Amino acid sequence: MKGWICQASDIEPDGLLTNLHEDTEKSNLKYDTYKSKSNIVFHSSKAFYMVKSGIKTQERHFYWLDLLRFMAALTVVFTHLRGVAFVEYGALAATEKSFFVTAAFAITRIANEAVIVFFVLSGFLVGGRALDRILQGTFSPSDYAIDRFVRIMLPLLPALILTACIRLVIDGSFNVLILIGNILSLQGVFFPFFGDNYPLRSLSYEVWFYILTYAIGIASIKRSFYLPSVLLFILVAAIFTYLSSVYLFCWLIGAMMYVQMPRGFSWKLLFFAFILFLYSIISIQIGYDSISLSIKHLRSYFPSLNVSRLLLSLGMGMIIQQVLFIKPTKFLWQKLDHMGTILAKSSYTLYLTHYPVMFLMIYLGLKRAEIVNLSTIGIYFGSILICLMVSWILYFLFEKHTGTVRKYIKRRMAISLKNK
Repeated sequence: MKGWICQASDIEPDGLLTNLHEDTEKSNLKYDTYKSKSNIVFHSSKAFYMVKSGIKTQERHFYWLDLLRFMAALTVVFTHLRGVAFVEYGALAATEKSFFVTAAFAITRIANEAVIVFFVLSGFLVGGRALDRILQGTFSPSDYAIDRFVRIMLPLLPALILTACIRLVIDGSFNVLILIGNILSLQGVFFPFFGDNYPLRSLSYEVWFYILTYAIGIASIKRSFYLPSVLLFILVAAIFTYLSSVYLFCWLIGAMMYVQMPRGFSWKLLFFAFILFLYSIISIQIGYDSISLSIKHLRSYFPSLNVSRLLLSLGMGMIIQQVLFIKPTKFLWQKLDHMGTILAKSSYTLYLTHYPVMFLMIYLGLKRAEIVNLSTIGIYFGSILICLMVSWILYFLFEKHTGTVRKYIKRRMAISLKNK
C-alpha cells in the first residue's frame, strides 16, 4: 500500500489504532481511499482510519499544530502582560525606542491575530473533523456533545472560580447573574465578561461554533424537517447578530481546510501562505487606531479590517495544511514538536486564567514601567512565568482529566440506555 500503511495487527481489542507507519518509499501522502481486509477504510490525505463496526475514529498526531496552539496562547499572554508591565510605546522616552524595543512592542500588539489563529486551528481540528464525519455518515451527536461540553466546561469552571476569588480579594464581591451568563456562553451577547476577564469573549464564539456544527450534524442525520435542528440554527443566527460574524467565517475557513486537504506538500503554496499571513497581520495592524503612530493615511492601500481577518485565516489555514506534511525526522525537530505537544496541554487554561491573575498582580503592586531595562524586563517575564505556573497547576487539577471525564459520562450513558 502506498502512502500510509495501516495493519490489522495494529488494532487493539477496543478498536483503537496504536501504530501508524509511513511508507519510506513515498514521502507524499496520496489523496486516495484504501480498504484493507480487516474492514478498515483509510483516507491517506488526512491519515485517519475508521473501524466501520464500531464507528470509532482516531486521527494521527498532527505535526506542529500543538506548537502553533501554544505559541498563539503565549502571544496573547505576552500582549496583555506587556500592556500592564509597560506604558504604551508613545509614552516611552525617545532614548528608549531602540530597534529591539520597537520590534518587541510591535510583536506584542497581535493578540487579536493570535485569537484568529486559535479559531482557524479549532475550525480545522474540531469543525473539520466533525464535517468529515457528517459527510461520511459517521457523526454521533451524543459523542460530539459530550466531547465539546467536557472540553469547554472542565477548564472553564475552575477559571471562573479563580476569577471570582480574585474579584473577592480586589472588590469584595462579584455578580452571580453575570457568572451564570458566562457559564451559558452569553458573554458579549447579553452579559459582560465575568470579572472583566476579557479572554472569555472568544470562548463564547467557540461554544456557538460548536452548537452550529451540532445543528448541522443533526440535520444531516434526520434529512427532513426536524424542529430542534431548525431552532438551533435560528438560535445561532440570533446570537451572531450580537457577535461578530467574521469570526464564524474564520472558523469555517479552518474547517474547510481540513475537508479540502491538498494532495501533497508544496513549497510554493507554503511560501504564498506565509506571505499572505504576514501581509494580513500588517493590514490588521494598520486597521487599528494607534495613539503612538499616525498610520491612518495608509489604510487606503489595504483591505478593510474584517477582510484582512479573513485573509489571515486563509493564510493560516494553508500554512496548517502544508506543515502537516513536514514530518520532523531530525532529533531536534522531533523534540521541538514533542515540546509543543507538552506545552499546548495547558494552553486553554492559560488563556482563560492569565487575565484575572494579571489583575491580581496589578492589585498587589505591579506598575507600568516607563523605561526598558533588565529590571523591568525581568518583572515582565516574571509576571508571565506566574501566569504559566497558575495555568499548569489548574491544568493538572482539572483539564488533564478531560479524557477520563468524557469516558465516564459516555459509559454512564451507555449503561443507562442499556437498562432502558
